[in-house]
Amino acid sequence: MTRESCATSGGYIYCVGGVDGSAHTDRVYYAAISSSGVGPWIRTTDYPTNIGLESCATSGGYIYCVGGDTGARFASAVYYAAISPSGVGAWASTMAYPTSIASESCATSGGYIYCVGGSYGSLYTTAVYYATVSSSGVGAWVST
Repeated sequence: MTRESCATSGGYIYCVGGVDGSAHTDRVYYAAISSSGVGPWIRTTDYPTNIGLESCATSGGYIYCVGGDTGARFASAVYYAAISPSGVGAWASTMAYPTSIASESCATSGGYIYCVGGSYGSLYTTAVYYATVSSSGVGAWVST
């Protein structure tokens, strides 16, 4: 698997989507992590669409995944789900990213998600957007 996005929280790693050969996948896996390494991978709730090159970040018991490549087009969709030692809960759609994007880098801090750069089509961007994150999803995206 390549081009998946992984994020950590509470002693677990959660990996979303990716490309297996030439096919994009909706599979989501998680595993315990420790100073001894990574435990066995367990499949959990599938992502709502086949995706690769998205960027996922965790905050407050949730995982938020932004944009990505569906294999047919770049996406602006943002999905989020609760995470726990039992895996990933049901995915829900939230406020879309301002543009279709892939290969961006997103991180969370202090109740916000920040996304930097990426590509759309054959073009690259240095744009930076941020938004609040909560158990209700992502708020309005702001350019900075």
